[in-house]
Amino acid sequence: MAAKRLPDEREATEGAVAAVANAAGLLGDADLLAAAGRYGSALSLAVLAFEESVTARRLGAIAAAAAQGRKPGFSDDTLRKIVYSGHQARHGAGFLQHLAAAFPEIYGKLMLGIAVTPGEIAMLGELAGLLGSANARKQAGFYTDFDPDSGSWSAPAAVSDAEFGKIRALVGQYVAETQRQTDDFISFRTAAAGPAPAS
Repeated sequence: MAAKRLPDEREATEGAVAAVANAAGLLGDADLLAAAGRYGSALSLAVLAFEESVTARRLGAIAAAAAQGRKPGFSDDTLRKIVYSGHQARHGAGFLQHLAAAFPEIYGKLMLGIAVTPGEIAMLGELAGLLGSANARKQAGFYTDFDPDSGSWSAPAAVSDAEFGKIRALVGQYVAETQRQTDDFISFRTAAAGPAPAS
C-alpha cells in the first residue's frame, strides 16, 4: 500500500489555519466544561487542543519549508504520523516544540550538550511527565476504566480542578504560540505576494 502523500504548500497552509482554529475552539469548549465542574471532559478536550496545535505546527512547517524551497525538519514518515494519526508522535513533537519556544536556554543547552542544572532537570521531568501522560489522561477524561491490579475504577468525575489547571496552563501557552506562528506565517506570505491586482 502506498504511503499517503503529504499536503503541498497551499494545502498545508489551509490545514494549519483550520487546525489552529479548531485547537482554540476545543480549548474554549474545555473552559466551558471546567466552569461547569466537568474537569475530566475539560481535560480531555484540552489535550485534543494540544494535539491539534501540534498538527497545525507541522503543517506550518511543511508550508514554510515549501515556501523556502527546502525540506521540513522532520522526516516524511514522522510528518505522516503527526498529520494523519500518531498521537504519540504528536505528543513527542509537541514536547520538543514547547521546550524550544518556552525554554530556549534549556533547549539550547540540550542541543549543544551543555549540562543543565538540577532545577532545570526537575522542570524537564515535570514537563515530560505532564506531556507523556497526556494521551492516557485524555482517555481518562472520557471513559471509565478498571485497573485489575488494584481492583479499582477510574472515572472522568475523579479528575480534579488542579489536574485540569496544570494541563490547561500548558496547552493554553502552546495554542497561543501556535496561533502566533500561524498568523506570522500568513502575514509574511501575504506581504511577499504583494498587493492584489486592481480589478
